[in-house]
Amino acid sequence: MQYLIIIFILFFFSESLTAQSKYFIYFVDKGNPDSEIINKSSQSYQSALNSLSTKAIARRKQSMGKDEIISFEDIPIKKNYINELENLGIEIIHQLRWFNSVSAYLSDSELEIVRELKFVEKVETVGKIIFNRSNEFTEEIFNRHNNQLQKSNNGDYGPSLIQYALSEIPEVHNLDINGEGVLIGVLDTGFKWKTHPALKNMNIIAERDFVFGDDVTENEALDQINQHDHGTYVLSLVGGYDPGNIIGTAYGASYIIAKTEDVRSERNIEEDNYAAAIEWMESLGVDITTSSIGYNEFDIGQSSYTYEDMNGRTSIVTRALELAYERGVVTFASAGNEGGNDWRHIISPADGFNVIAVGAVNSANELARFSSIGPTYDGRIKPEIVADGVTVYGARAYDNTYSTQSGTSASTPIAAGIGGLLLSKYPHLTNEQVRRIILESGDNAADPNNQIGYGLVSAKKALSFPNLSFDGSRYSLNKMIIDSNGVNTSTVKIHYAVNGESYITSDLIYDSDNVFGFDFPSLFDDDSISFYITYSDLSGSNLRAPQTGEYKFVYGSMDIYNETGPGVYPDKPSSYKLYQNYPNPFAVNYYNTTIIRFDSEENVKAEFYLYNSLGQLIKQSVIIAAEGMNLITWNGKNESGREVAGGVYIYLLKIGNEIFSNKLVLYK
Repeated sequence: MQYLIIIFILFFFSESLTAQSKYFIYFVDKGNPDSEIINKSSQSYQSALNSLSTKAIARRKQSMGKDEIISFEDIPIKKNYINELENLGIEIIHQLRWFNSVSAYLSDSELEIVRELKFVEKVETVGKIIFNRSNEFTEEIFNRHNNQLQKSNNGDYGPSLIQYALSEIPEVHNLDINGEGVLIGVLDTGFKWKTHPALKNMNIIAERDFVFGDDVTENEALDQINQHDHGTYVLSLVGGYDPGNIIGTAYGASYIIAKTEDVRSERNIEEDNYAAAIEWMESLGVDITTSSIGYNEFDIGQSSYTYEDMNGRTSIVTRALELAYERGVVTFASAGNEGGNDWRHIISPADGFNVIAVGAVNSANELARFSSIGPTYDGRIKPEIVADGVTVYGARAYDNTYSTQSGTSASTPIAAGIGGLLLSKYPHLTNEQVRRIILESGDNAADPNNQIGYGLVSAKKALSFPNLSFDGSRYSLNKMIIDSNGVNTSTVKIHYAVNGESYITSDLIYDSDNVFGFDFPSLFDDDSISFYITYSDLSGSNLRAPQTGEYKFVYGSMDIYNETGPGVYPDKPSSYKLYQNYPNPFAVNYYNTTIIRFDSEENVKAEFYLYNSLGQLIKQSVIIAAEGMNLITWNGKNESGREVAGGVYIYLLKIGNEIFSNKLVLYK
């Protein structure tokens, strides 16, 4: 009889669980007016600041400015709201302070109760995504090019050399640049890192399982046997080190790893796990995140994303990466493996405005047929870059050996590791500088498209691309020269012109480790600087960088670009043009309004939309545009006339079937 009772209880408990679904519960506020809770003397502000590691604070100061590192999104959720939900018997799964929401399982009756709570703004279903790896091909093959073990000057890459040599990574490793000093976060299915020879010596400083809520990311009792296979493979490509088999892109970096996906029954990949993991990694001070997972197809019975949702502001995982970027994190995501099916386009979170979406090519630098293509729904070029993603050699979890797989899951960690090499050599770089340099280092940067973006990413080109540092009074140029024939250091010169005037020639000063420096004279903000560099190698050949054209930057900006390319955001071919707002950043304390300009070739109706970083509509209007220049002004207030919080905002202009977008920064 006791056994029957136990069986009945287990059956009843199981039935009660299946009757529940997981939801996001969004709150109306964080307890006080925005102006009060982000006051630096407030308890809420101090709580937000205390939640960040020293490294996270330093990274935020570098990218956001020393005085504005805490925003409304960082403020903790009001504790009373959590308590009231828990008093109703609701178990909170994740608290997402950036979104002022929590996730929880609710029955139908609980759902109705929660929706009626005065402090609840809305309730949305957490998507359960189909875990579809059908377009990634696992091959139990251990030889690439006849299994010839190949070496660079600095290590034995074994069968993995091809995938890294394609992006000129060994040349950078040969200079003893391996990612040291950089913290990289990897989100995936789990990681068998403690025993695999490629991973066991990695510097893993933190790990967390967002599926079961513990700190174990390798397989546990309730996991499917292949749960940690995919993550193990991905982790080895960016950080693995097992000479004779694999030497990962950033093998000297430190790592944070998060298990965010549950592969049981090939579904239950829940977006709240991903968003929570991004918040956690950012708070620990991560410099770079990489995820070889993506979202577009929901489980049966739920509404899937549409192509219209691939706009950089719809999915919560995309918005989480955008908020991380605003806080100084470099973000990489796989473009997806949909190129050969009906969807074809990139998937979330690769649609983000600042996410570096990575596509795949084969070892001959030909686009892989499965690699997802762009553009985003609002017309932005995607993917940004490509790397080797066909029969890529990496760690195999179940027997601690190796195999090859294909997919943008493979190309993404390789590319993310290049970001790690760049930051390792130049820790002064902001994430915006890293993003631009990565794109400028592609072999298609002069003519980016929606198949390969800016092209095959190169570690050598990225490290060689000039960058700027600022000490508070002057801008300094840093230029690494990587030349197999060596460099005659006394011959390295810069030739620069200000606002198109005559060129001035100066010596570049040799610093160390192939890096040359130059301090620009004090100029006026918005002065346009053009420059190129000449030098001789040890054989006496005269060389120039760039080979054609010039480098350019605007004094007061940290971004350098090659004039032969269109820059990070090329103009969309169109009879209309949307410009960057001015001033940007826009501070209400100093300016009454910011002005957004767009040009039209005819009299036409235009629709204007302004969204915050959570995708919420702040302002909208219909404009009857005149032929020529048109101006839109914004005073930092929403439709109700209330001042909005500081942060990043996205503005969109819709004319007919064309959509244009850009972002602005509001400082408070």
